Amino acid sequence: MNYLDELQAKRTAKAFLSGALPQQCKNAGERRRVRRNVLPLAFALTLLCGIFSVAGAQEPPPRVGGHVGIAFPIVTRSDGQTTTISEDFIVGFPVGITIRNSSPFAFDFEFVPTINNSPRQDVTLTVHPGVIYGFKKNYAVGLRAAFDIGADAYGFTPLIQRSWKIKGNTKYFVEADFPVRFRQRPDLRRTTSGTFTAHFGVAF
Repeated sequence: MNYLDELQAKRTAKAFLSGALPQQCKNAGERRRVRRNVLPLAFALTLLCGIFSVAGAQEPPPRVGGHVGIAFPIVTRSDGQTTTISEDFIVGFPVGITIRNSSPFAFDFEFVPTINNSPRQDVTLTVHPGVIYGFKKNYAVGLRAAFDIGADAYGFTPLIQRSWKIKGNTKYFVEADFPVRFRQRPDLRRTTSGTFTAHFGVAF
């Protein structure tokens, strides 16, 4: 090795120790580092895409629908007394948003503005979330939680429903509701009431 070769070898060693590698060495190192970082990430993304595609194939995305209707409390039993629709006319206007998938269960979030004409005209709002289970031949049963805003009452509402298809996802339904409510009177006495309500509407 002559003097020039020895000087070049010293320069190369010094550049290696200082981190200033030749450009070709740097490029090779960067390529190896990129491969080490990218390959696991690509594998993870591919695995996630596969999982989501399988899940999507097994379960379609939920469908959002709704319903509108009108409801009449027919008879109410409360505090030992029975009141019929002819004695106290009340009308409600249920509006709901329904989320369902391929299972028989559906989640339904309903609001019911209600107008009461006796003993004085007032308006209350019932927040009425619930779960509906659909059977074959267009029958369904359900259970809702109930919070009567403006009436200081809460409770639950079992229901039975029968529907008839109109077109596409649109159908007409008749529903029997059985609201149970718990109230606290101004004298702090608690009362429980049960009602039979006829509900007619259109779902879509």
